[in-house]
Parts: sequence; structure tokens; C-alpha cells
Amino acid sequence: MYKFDWENCNEEHISSIELSVPGWRDITIEYIYTFSDCASTKDIYWRVKDTEHTFVTTDKELRHAKDAETFFKEFLINFRQELLDWAKVIKFGLGQQWMYEYIEMYKDYIL
Repeated sequence: MYKFDWENCNEEHISSIELSVPGWRDITIEYIYTFSDCASTKDIYWRVKDTEHTFVTTDKELRHAKDAETFFKEFLINFRQELLDWAKVIKFGLGQQWMYEYIEMYKDYIL
């Protein structure tokens, strides 16, 4: 699980967007842009507010979507399906520890 040190970020640099995503409770996405010297790219670190896991995407990937809201919604729709699939695997006793951790972290956010 990737963890980003949100607590030590200057709050002025953290943006947020409230979303209504099919299959999810209304959620807030927090995100921050960082610059990678070695790759000359902007990375976007983001998470569902009040969760520990941080997702990382590039500015280029975000630009391929219509806008940030569309990018986050499409990602979360697909991620929800993955969580549901993992829950089925776990039901048969075949799950990995990381699957349990993700499901536990997001169970209160998905419908």
C-alpha cells in the first residue's frame, strides 16, 4: 500500500473535489501536484479523503480525460468493481492480505 505524507503537506497546495460517483457514497477527493526532477513530469497524488491509500497518476494521464472530475469518476467506478471482485475471492478463502486491507479501508464508501 502506498502512503503519501499528507500530514506534512502545506494545506494551501492540497486541492479537493466533491464527487457523486455511481456505486459510491458522496466522497471528497484530495489531490496535490508534485514535480519530478528526474522525469520532468507532474505527478498527481490523490486519495479518497480520510483514507490512508494514495493513488498516483501523471499529469499526462489526467489530461487524457475530459477533466479531473471525469478522470476520478472513471477510476473509482473501475476500482469499485475490483473491490467487489476481491470480496468474491475472499469469500472463497483465496484472498491476499492486501485485498482485506483495501476492502476494510473502502467498505464505508461503496454501496
